[in-house]
Amino acid sequence: MAVLISGDLAVTVDSDAVAVRLAERQRALRFSVEKCECKALGTSQLMLGLMILANSIPLLLTDYTDVVMSGVPWWSVSVIVISVSVMVSAAAVLTSAIALLVYFADFYNYPVKECVFNDQTNMCDGQHYVMSFSVGVKSALVVFTLIHGTVSTTLACILYRARKHFHMYAVSKEYLQ
Repeated sequence: MAVLISGDLAVTVDSDAVAVRLAERQRALRFSVEKCECKALGTSQLMLGLMILANSIPLLLTDYTDVVMSGVPWWSVSVIVISVSVMVSAAAVLTSAIALLVYFADFYNYPVKECVFNDQTNMCDGQHYVMSFSVGVKSALVVFTLIHGTVSTTLACILYRARKHFHMYAVSKEYLQ
């Protein structure tokens, strides 16, 4: 805001050119972020799905626990990959919540076995290492699933808000009859 005072002490308030340009650039930046935000979130969602899939493969080499038997990493990834609309993004959020419940139930049902030290080999028994590895891999999958749930929630909210801009394209029921 620019204030000008003339010789007869008349005060005029004018808009500052710098402030106007700054406001225009902020609007342009907001528009560009909103325009490509869904693309970026969709891409990150796809990459998280691939990370979950790649990190779940070592679980096939460990004991078959509830996570492996129910196939949580694999069916949750399939929902992640196809979540492109509001309804499917909401389903991806629900899938992440169910997957987290299965992971935590598996942690509770299959804890790491205590190390039974063998004096001859100076090592623990094999079951201890297998379950430690399994818990470590599932912990990484839990982190990726939490991130995916957050991204899916954000994407679902953005898509839900964006659908109000398309109300002009809605078909009225009277035209369908």
